[in-house]
This record gives sequence, structure tokens and C-alpha cells, in this order.
Amino acid sequence: NEEDLKKRIAEELALEHARRDAETQKRLKQGERHARDEISKVLERERVASNEHLARALFRERSANEEERLKAQMLAKQLEEKDGELKKHDAYYKEQLARLEERSAQYYKVTTEEFQKAVNEVEARFK
Repeated sequence: NEEDLKKRIAEELALEHARRDAETQKRLKQGERHARDEISKVLERERVASNEHLARALFRERSANEEERLKAQMLAKQLEEKDGELKKHDAYYKEQLARLEERSAQYYKVTTEEFQKAVNEVEARFK
């Protein structure tokens, strides 16, 4: 009886120990699964945040590029307008220069003729 009792107690202890080990293993696996799930969730949140950050950066870059393109177009248009204005001024100044040269030539001709007349008159008086 005593030995049967010892055997039974030993078996029950072994069963209890095995049950506790099985329970511990089960909890350990659940903990591992839970940890993997949490890590997956964290990684997913980080991936989503990273994608959002990348999307915002791309949007800012595209916006900046579009802004630069529009600014370049505006500056090119202003440059063309300024170039047209300068061409108008250039044509106007060339026209004015031609007029002045013509007047100067006429004045020179008149002055030369008057000078020649004066020379002729002076020569005629002294002859």
C-alpha cells in the first residue's frame, strides 16, 4: 500500500509537473505569438508612417518643381517682353540718330556754304 501510494503520488506529481510544463509551453507559445503580432503591428505602423512621410515629401517636391516651372515661365515671358521693349527703344534711338545725322549733315552743308560765301565776300572786298 505504501509503495502504491508512493507510486501514485510520484505519478500524480509527474503528471502535475508535465501538466505545468505543457501549460508553461502553451503560455510561452502564446506569448511568442503575441510578441510577433505586436512586432508586426509596430512594423506595419512604421511602414505606413514611412510611406506617408515619403508621399508628403514627394508632394512637396512636385509642388516645388511646379512652382519653379511656373516661375521660370513667368521670368521667360518677362524677359521676352523686356527684349521687345529694348528692340523698340533701339529702333527709336536709331531713327533719332538718323534724324540727327541728317540735320547735322544739313547744318554742316549750310554752314559750309555760308562760310564759303563769307570767304568769297571777304576776298572780293580785298581784291
